[in-house]
Amino acid sequence: MIKYGELSTKKDNINAFLKQLKKNVEFALKDLDAIVSFDKGRMFVETKEFDKVIDKLHYVAGIHEYNIVYKMDYDEDIDLLGRKIMALVLLELLLKEVIKSILYNLWKLVELLGL
Repeated sequence: MIKYGELSTKKDNINAFLKQLKKNVEFALKDLDAIVSFDKGRMFVETKEFDKVIDKLHYVAGIHEYNIVYKMDYDEDIDLLGRKIMALVLLELLLKEVIKSILYNLWKLVELLGL
């Protein structure tokens, strides 16, 4: 995912800037298996050659930042990911409570034994 910073502040001719940036990115990646697309907020490069793409994007003017992201094709994937994240958050909260309880009980045991 490519972020293009101040290009998004251009009002009247933003499409011309985005089309030119897309052409520049496509030219830089011409030797790689990559598909470039964009909307008004971000540009996307679909590829399996992450390292090579990143090396080439360093030389393209107009790019503010880029990140490796993963495309999810189905709502079920997103739903499953959400459920896994929620389960991990709940597990973390549960473990924190268990640890607090164990520490409290240990403290009480130490007090009771006079240690």
